[in-house]
Amino acid sequence: MAETNVASSPAEAARWPRPVLLVCVGWLLLIGVLWVATGRDVPVIHVRWAPSVTADVRTQMETQFGFLVDRHLDERTWRYIARTTDEPTLKAIVIDPRVEDTAFVGRGDFKLDHPPTVRVWAGRQFPALGSSTLLLLAAVGAIAALVRMLMPAGAI
Repeated sequence: MAETNVASSPAEAARWPRPVLLVCVGWLLLIGVLWVATGRDVPVIHVRWAPSVTADVRTQMETQFGFLVDRHLDERTWRYIARTTDEPTLKAIVIDPRVEDTAFVGRGDFKLDHPPTVRVWAGRQFPALGSSTLLLLAAVGAIAALVRMLMPAGAI
C-alpha cells in the first residue's frame, strides 16, 4: 500500500496562507468600508411607557412611531433610535396617553432637545456583517496566515 502525503513538498504546504490572508483581510476591509460608507450618527430618545401598556401594544407603537429599539433601560423605559424626528411625529409621541414620559424631546416645542446619538450602519440591519465572532475569526485567520507566510520553509 502506498502512503499518501497531504503535502508532498514544503511549497505545497505553504500554499494555504495566501488565500486565507486574502479572504480574511478582504472581509476586514469590507467591514471597514461599510462602516464608513453606510454609517451615520442618529438621535436616540427615551420613552417610558404607561403601566397599562402591554408588550404587544408597545411593539405596535414602536412601529407606528418608527422606533428602532436600541436598549431596554428599565421595566417600562426603552431607548429608541428615532428614525422620524419631525415635529408632528414628536408631538404625537409626547401627547400619546400610553407614553408616560420622554427624554430628549422638548415637551413645549416638540423638537429634539440635545439628544445623544448612536452610530448606525449596514451591519445593524444585517447582523452577520457586524458579528464579533466573524471579525475575530478574520483577524486571527489573517494573523495566522501572515505568521505562516513569514516562517522559514522548513520550520514546520
